[in-house]
Amino acid sequence: MRTAHRVVTSLAIAATSIGLTLATAPAASAEEGVSGCISYSFHPGTLTTTVYYRNRCDVPRHVYIHRVGNQGTCDSVITIRVPGNKKGNEVVRCGEVKEVIGEDR
Repeated sequence: MRTAHRVVTSLAIAATSIGLTLATAPAASAEEGVSGCISYSFHPGTLTTTVYYRNRCDVPRHVYIHRVGNQGTCDSVITIRVPGNKKGNEVVRCGEVKEVIGEDR
């Protein structure tokens, strides 16, 4: 009887350990950077990715968000005009964000 109790206890501890390991698995890391006058950041999501951007210059600049999808779907560039010293965000609903580029002219 005591042996059966020890086995059940050991299995419960093992199951809990596995659950904790899976629960604390690291998430995909956020990406941030600066391209010309534009600073940006995004964290890849499951269904959508929100790209945050800020124009650090006094004049308007463009942000180019390059995205790709499976088998060529959603392959495109999203272009956003950002007024001087302003910030904003864009929710990308189709495709994976591959690159964010700021206009530098």
